[in-house]
Formats: sequence, structure tokens, C-alpha cells
Amino acid sequence: MGFREILDLKVSPGEVALAWVNSYSGIMIKTPSATVFFDPVMISLEEHIHADLLVITHEHSDHFAPELVRSLQKKIGALVLSTAFVAQRLSGAKTKILNVGDSFAARDFELHAERCEHSANQPLSFVISTESGITIYHPSDSECFPEMARLRETYKPDILLYSGTSLKNAVQIAKLINPRVVVSYYTDAESQKRFTALLRSESPGTEAETIRRFEIFRFQIGSFQAGV
Repeated sequence: MGFREILDLKVSPGEVALAWVNSYSGIMIKTPSATVFFDPVMISLEEHIHADLLVITHEHSDHFAPELVRSLQKKIGALVLSTAFVAQRLSGAKTKILNVGDSFAARDFELHAERCEHSANQPLSFVISTESGITIYHPSDSECFPEMARLRETYKPDILLYSGTSLKNAVQIAKLINPRVVVSYYTDAESQKRFTALLRSESPGTEAETIRRFEIFRFQIGSFQAGV
């Protein structure tokens, strides 16, 4: 499976689908009407790629490759949403700067920029709210911090999409925001087993799902499935 299978995937009303497209930060989220590509790095421009929005969470090299983003935007014509710091490094590209508290509406979803506690310049986390009522929290590389609990009251996240390296941090975030499911990148069976056990202990109402590159996780109101 690859980009073509993800991008050709039909997403029904009341559903979202997501997939990792590299081994860490590059994530695609599909709604019935749109495709959002977070942090496109380590991909080939020869691939079959389409997105309505390119979103860069911060400037670290495992999340942001300026020449690749410029070339990708030229190829597909998507708007880039990111920080002022990133936008300065994309001169000539079509960008929109977001700050914490800003929102951006596109087709059948809304993107909300939130605080990200990470050692970068103006890093952002994001909440994606679909018009059908599904909410995804993507903290990027953020450490857990107490004010994250506000997201539980404000957005009631269904999915915590965790791309960081510390599964313990993922569990602590889940404990604060109480999502229905945490979706993270699969590394090995033992790590997955520890993650599931820790999540069950610390956030018993939340399920754990880990997916490999190009596996597709689907979430429908009332149900979800991984590894499609």
C-alpha cells in the first residue's frame, strides 16, 4: 500500500481516515471532502500525492524540509499553514500564518491552532474538528502540560494522534484529554504491549491503536478500525 491507495480511499460521511506516510511525522488525514498532509518529510515527489492543505507544526528537520515543501506546493497547489518562523523560510510559497488560538475553516472541517510545549520556535499543536462531529488532537512533539485538560472541555477529542517518541507522554496526555482512542506509530510488539497496558491503567476509558506506515486507521462515529 502507498500514497495512491490512501488518496483514492473513499471516506464516508461521519468518518475520518488517517495514515502515517513516513516512519515518524508525516501524517495524512482524510475527511469525506478533503485531505490534510501534516509535516511532509522523507517523501519522493515522484509519488502520487495530493492534499488540500499542507500543515507544518514546527521547523525541526524531522518535521520540515523547506525545499521539499516548496516543490510539493508547486506540484499540488496546496496552501501551507504554519508558524511565522516557518513561513519566513518559505519565501515565494503560498502560506498562511497561524498563532495559538487561531482557526482555519476548509471544506468539511476546521483546524484549530493550540499551544505546543516543545523546544522549537513558535511550535503549534492542532485540533481538527469535522462537520460531522469527529475531533482529532495532534499535539506534534509537545510535552504533556496541565493546561491540556482544557482541550477535554473545549473539544472533547475522539482521537489523540500521537507522533512523539515517548509513549509514556502519550499516556499522560490521554489521561488529561480523555480521548476514545490513541493512535500512534507501530515500532515493535513489546512496546505496543507496554503502551496498551499503561494506557489501560492510567486512562481506562481510552483504547490504544498502533499502525505501520501506509496502514489506514478509520474512525466512524460509534466505531473505528485499524490496519485497513
